[in-house]
Amino acid sequence: TNSSSVTAEDGAFRFTVTSNNSANMTDAFFSINYINSSKELLAENYKYLEITYMVPTDVSSSATNMQLFICCDEITSANAAYQIMVETVKDGEYHTLKIDMSELDYWKGIINMIRFDFFDASLKGDSMYVSSIRLVEK
Repeated sequence: TNSSSVTAEDGAFRFTVTSNNSANMTDAFFSINYINSSKELLAENYKYLEITYMVPTDVSSSATNMQLFICCDEITSANAAYQIMVETVKDGEYHTLKIDMSELDYWKGIINMIRFDFFDASLKGDSMYVSSIRLVEK
């Protein structure tokens, strides 16, 4: 994680922003790194990325979108050219995003990493709960 803390609560991970975003600070994020996996994951074998999350109602008005950086093939670190922005629901209920990864030109080759900026803009104390992240095979 970066600029955030993570705790386990009620069957989910709670990611909380620990600093205010500014021009001189990196976004709060966490990553799933597949580079050192015992088995290479090929993007072509997975159609969807599913994320089950909950955003409390009391987060700031800035905390509206989740940004995902997709690092496949020769891409090994976050790059704005290989990102997805999805709007989140802030109602205190769990929701499952089902993102069709097969529609992305850059979803090919070995999956190196997926970086989750749980909010693309946020304030200190904003949080998101994540109970599941999974790649769904074709």
